[in-house]
Amino acid sequence: NKVSKRPAARAGSNPSSNPGTIGATVNFVDTSAQRIDVTVNYVNNLRNSQGNGNQSIYYNTNTRVMYNNNSGYNVSDLERGDQISATGYADNNGRFVADTITVTRNVRG
Repeated sequence: NKVSKRPAARAGSNPSSNPGTIGATVNFVDTSAQRIDVTVNYVNNLRNSQGNGNQSIYYNTNTRVMYNNNSGYNVSDLERGDQISATGYADNNGRFVADTITVTRNVRG
């Protein structure tokens, strides 16, 4: 068991808001910054959202990635062109942090 000296990133919904959903197409995955750059197709239940266009989705070690009802998928498995639906919340810095990312269409078919 690896024990992290950093406090664990908070997962789950932010108590001050209901989770929101972003539907998007993956442009780039930056695993070192824990960021997915996307083109947003739709946004539900998020205040201060920029709407459609290019945006970043952030993730942490608690973020689950689902594909074909399988949670064994990793963020690093996402590719440019994959369509995803991300459920999460805006953190204190206004960044969208995903609790769950579901691959709705794999670019490889």
